[in-house]
Amino acid sequence: MFGNPKSLWPSKVFCLIAILMCFVGLAHGEPLILVANPKSQVSQMNKSEIKDILLGRKVFTENDSRIRVFLPSLDDQAAKDFVHSYTGMDQQQFLAYWRRRLFSGRG
Repeated sequence: MFGNPKSLWPSKVFCLIAILMCFVGLAHGEPLILVANPKSQVSQMNKSEIKDILLGRKVFTENDSRIRVFLPSLDDQAAKDFVHSYTGMDQQQFLAYWRRRLFSGRG
């Protein structure tokens, strides 16, 4: 389904290893920390770039590495707040959005 994992990791894959969101203070406008593969050469992102990544609209970096997003369970309140802050969707809308993408072959 994802090809040969050995060929994808680490040379070709850009990983947002975890949008290890330092959710602390998210509601207060404090900076968000994204963790990425050091080879990605990404030092910062704006809100619209994060939204495009979360919604699957941006799947490759500028150097053509695949982006992989890992979120904690959406049952976690901090994850719900994060997704809502960047997509404007609640948990059910976000999951429904991804179900539609997956079943249409675009996810």
